[in-house]
Amino acid sequence: MLAARTLVGQERLDDPINEVMRRSPLGQDSALPGPSVLGFLACAAIVRRSAFLEAGGFPESVMGFEETPLALEMALHGWAAVYLDELIAEHHPSPGPERASRRRSHVHNELVFAWRRRPFGTAFARTLSAFRQGLTERAALGALLDTARQVPRLRRERNVVDESLESSLRRLNL
Repeated sequence: MLAARTLVGQERLDDPINEVMRRSPLGQDSALPGPSVLGFLACAAIVRRSAFLEAGGFPESVMGFEETPLALEMALHGWAAVYLDELIAEHHPSPGPERASRRRSHVHNELVFAWRRRPFGTAFARTLSAFRQGLTERAALGALLDTARQVPRLRRERNVVDESLESSLRRLNL
């Protein structure tokens, strides 16, 4: 997977994620053209079709925080993801503030990912963070309630990543 440098809007401003990926703490494998990443912007990436399908693609119902789980699944199947500064993508987001429904979906998907793929301590910490956010933000509280309703399914689907990938996720503060 190649993550492109993203230029936003008519002004073509650098998205802040460019710098994050450019300075990835995961380093760079000498056989790859850029720094290794475990996330990307879906609107600014080129993904090998076979890697996308082997990793399970994007779940149909997921919008918001869909890239990191896909990048993780790709890594588990032996596929690399790198950032390339010279590959450019333009993103022209819809004007206006972030919709509460999108924020709720994003927080919910982060929690689902944590409870399905991360160690218990990390999942609990993410849940506690969402609870704190929920004290002042309705979208986060809604996401927490949505996730709580799915606990039986999440327990059945729980498959924690190996220590090597978990270490990479921690280095990225994910």
